[in-house]
Amino acid sequence: MKIIIGVTTNGPIPHLQRFLQSLVSNLEDISPHQVVFVCYDNGTINSQAVRDHMEACRKYGFHFVLNAEEQGQSFTWNRIAEYEEADLAVFFNHTIRFFTPGWLTRMLFFFEHNEQIGMVGLPIVHETGINHYSCV
Repeated sequence: MKIIIGVTTNGPIPHLQRFLQSLVSNLEDISPHQVVFVCYDNGTINSQAVRDHMEACRKYGFHFVLNAEEQGQSFTWNRIAEYEEADLAVFFNHTIRFFTPGWLTRMLFFFEHNEQIGMVGLPIVHETGINHYSCV
């Protein structure tokens, strides 16, 4: 299975760096699955911030795509989905953090055993400490 994991950002670099670090530190080996990481900058206007985003993404193995102007979350998530053909696309905002090792293995198990599922109610924690849940 080929999986694309994408993150959108247009905010301060510390948010993106903390997202990337938490994702990578809680990501396990999921061989034989192939994972493609994409960071889509949705119109950051500060050129130094763009360079910082690009450097952080490359440091953590993410492809970096820059949009010249802000187009909204739906637009950027669609661009991530179109970036490369994949069996599964997972989208995140740059302000969440991962605290549970093995999250991707459990999510893949759920998708592999529930072919009709579109999204998983994966609990995530926003940087403010408030719990968020995706839709089922």
